[in-house]
Amino acid sequence: MPRAIRQNHSNCERRGSRIEICDRFWPYQKVGTSAADPEADFVRQVREAFLKPAGVRSAFTAADEKLALHLCRRAVELEQVRRAIWLGCARKYVAMLNGQTRQPITSLAYFTSLIDEVAQPQIPASYWEHVRRRMEEMEKRWLQTGNPVAVEETAPAEPSPPEMT
Repeated sequence: MPRAIRQNHSNCERRGSRIEICDRFWPYQKVGTSAADPEADFVRQVREAFLKPAGVRSAFTAADEKLALHLCRRAVELEQVRRAIWLGCARKYVAMLNGQTRQPITSLAYFTSLIDEVAQPQIPASYWEHVRRRMEEMEKRWLQTGNPVAVEETAPAEPSPPEMT
């Protein structure tokens, strides 16, 4: 095989005798990555959860991917990450709807301080369904207001989320 593609090239990886295009450069969903590489599957699912809310403006950067991989290796549960995203987005929508900020969430790091907060064992699972529903309701309200966030106003992620009222 020609050596034109290096193992450490940023858009592909050598996996044994195969060369695989990295997920961020591959526009299609790969088949069979779950069983073969649980870390890649975790990162993919975190990326999907992170990019789903309308208040997130990001391309899931290399830093986001590295953070997701770090969470996986720390054995953070995917549901815990989802809950942190719901809670962080709910708080962000409250701030946006109240005119306290116009900046969207631009980094997965925005949610890192919430990872431990959502892991509290005394919080019942039913509460997180409530948080998800409220986040979705606020997202709809925010979108109905004309979504005042302009692309040129996008700034780096804010260090900590505002409190939800």
